[in-house]
Amino acid sequence: MYTAEEVGIAVEKSLKQVLAEREHLLRYSLFSLAILKAEMQKNTTYTLPYISLTLILLVTFTACSCLTGDCITSKPLEALLGIFSSSLAIGSSAGLLLMLGVPFIHQVTVVPFLAFAIGVDDTYVMLGAWQDTKRNLSPEKRMALSLEEAGSAITVTSLTSFLSFGIGTFSATPAISIFCKFIAIAVLFDYIYQITFFAAVMALGGRREAAGHHCVFLWRRMPKEQICKAKSTNFISPTHYFFSNILAPFLCHPVTRLCFLAIYGLYILGAFYGCSLLRPNLTPSRLLVDDSPLTHYMKLAELRLWSEGVIGRIYVNNAPDFEAYPEKVCV
Repeated sequence: MYTAEEVGIAVEKSLKQVLAEREHLLRYSLFSLAILKAEMQKNTTYTLPYISLTLILLVTFTACSCLTGDCITSKPLEALLGIFSSSLAIGSSAGLLLMLGVPFIHQVTVVPFLAFAIGVDDTYVMLGAWQDTKRNLSPEKRMALSLEEAGSAITVTSLTSFLSFGIGTFSATPAISIFCKFIAIAVLFDYIYQITFFAAVMALGGRREAAGHHCVFLWRRMPKEQICKAKSTNFISPTHYFFSNILAPFLCHPVTRLCFLAIYGLYILGAFYGCSLLRPNLTPSRLLVDDSPLTHYMKLAELRLWSEGVIGRIYVNNAPDFEAYPEKVCV
C-alpha cells in the first residue's frame, strides 16, 4: 500500500524526468512539502560540521588564553571543563525539552553556537575574578572573593539572556518559539552548572594551585622556590597587564572620557537612525541554504504570487486507486 508521501515523491520524480528532457525550452521550479522538508534538512547537514570546528577553536583559544606564564597558576584544564560545562547545559536543555514533547526543528542546530558563546563568557568571568584575587590567600577565601565578584555579573547576563529568549517563546511563529525555548533553557542550565559544577572545578583548581601542583600534570608537585615565586607575584599575562596597567589609566583620563562620551553619543544617534530604517523581512527563501533549488521558486512566489494574493492550485478529482494499479504511480 502506497502512502500519500510515497505517491507524491514518485510523481515528482516522473515530472522531473519529463521536464529535464525539455530543459532547453523551459526554466522550471518544483515545489512540494516533501521537497521543502528535504531542503530544510540541509540546514542541519550543512551546520553540523561547523560544531566540531567551533569546539576545536574554543578549546584551543580558551586553553591558551588561560596560561599565565608559569605552570602553577595557569588554568587550561579549568578552562576546558568550562567548555564541558556548556556542553552539559546544551545536552540537558535538549533532553528536558524533548522529554516534555517539544519538537526538534532544524533551526535548533544553531543553539550550540549561541550556548557556547554565552557559557564560555561566564567561564572567563569566573576565571578572571579568581586571577584578580591575591595568591597568598587561602583557596576558600579566594573562592569566596571570586564568587562575590563574578556571581552578580554572570547572574545579570544569564538573566538578561534568559528573559530575552523567554519573550521569544511567546512568538506566534512556531519555529521562532521552539528555537527560543531551546536556547532559553540552555542558558538557564548553563547558569546552574556555572555556580555548581564549574564552581566546584575552580575550588579544586584552587587547592591544586595552593599545593603547588602542575596545571596539567596534576600529580607533579613543583619545586618550593617556584611555588613561593608564584604566590609572591600577581602577574597573570601580557594582555592582563596591558588592560589593567595601560589601557585602564588611559580610559580614565578626563580628556579620553570626554572624547569617548561624545563618540558614544554619536553611536546612540546612529543606532536610533538605523533602527528607524529597519524593515522586517523574514521570508521563507531566507530559511534555505544558498544552493537550494527551491530558492528560485521561493523568490518568484514572494515577488509574483504571494504579494498579489493569487495562488494557482491544481487538484486531481477521482484519482485512481494506486494500490490496485501500482504501475500508474510511475506513469
